[in-house]
Amino acid sequence: MFLAPRHRGGQVRVPCDGVSSLGHLVESLGVPLPEVGRLVVNGAPAMSAYRLGGGDVAEAAAVDRPQRLPTARFILDVHLGTLARRLRLLGVDTAYANDLDDDVLIERRTRTAGCC
Repeated sequence: MFLAPRHRGGQVRVPCDGVSSLGHLVESLGVPLPEVGRLVVNGAPAMSAYRLGGGDVAEAAAVDRPQRLPTARFILDVHLGTLARRLRLLGVDTAYANDLDDDVLIERRTRTAGCC
């Protein structure tokens, strides 16, 4: 859906300068790299950093939808009580308390996620 209508009928020939990566060439056609799933060059899987050579044939598949996400877990601030209730109804792991200040929320988030 990101390709210009003139490129939607099949193969698109793109000149290669020997410097640009496959990712750059895909983006030059108007397709954002986060929307690209599998990349294949000459029938073999490739990374977006791959540099195409003369005669290479590349394929860029769309990202599979819906995308699988890691387990969703949230810590919500004091003004998000309604959202917390709705997320819990959907089965999303949601921590909420209406009496916690920002420092406590940050500390809990850091402790539970093991991150910054």
